[in-house]
Amino acid sequence: MLEIILILYGLVVWWVFFKRKLYPWNKRSKIIVFAIPVVFIILIILLMNIFAPSSSDVRVTRHEVPIIPQVKGRVIEVAVTDNQRVKKGDVLFKIDPETYQASVNALNAKLKLAKKRVQENQALVKTG
Repeated sequence: MLEIILILYGLVVWWVFFKRKLYPWNKRSKIIVFAIPVVFIILIILLMNIFAPSSSDVRVTRHEVPIIPQVKGRVIEVAVTDNQRVKKGDVLFKIDPETYQASVNALNAKLKLAKKRVQENQALVKTG
């Protein structure tokens, strides 16, 4: 970015002093033309140290781990808050159990029906 700014500055200087000859190219203008980018670069470096500090000793203090449940459903309760520490086994959220309970009830009904069919078939086998 700094290189682009310096190239544009050089083009403006060329246009003002050599192409259009708006100002004379003398000792005073040479000093001003070469002093402006030096002061500008020093100013940018100083401001970068204030507004964008850097370090070679960087440490990550916050880890984000994606949470992907093995089941789908509507979340009815979130038991943790943002940036709260959690341990293994802590409940993070609860999923609405109604859809799963309906599936369990349907499977229990099928199991009862299958057991009844087995008893009927055993009775038929005994009778021949």
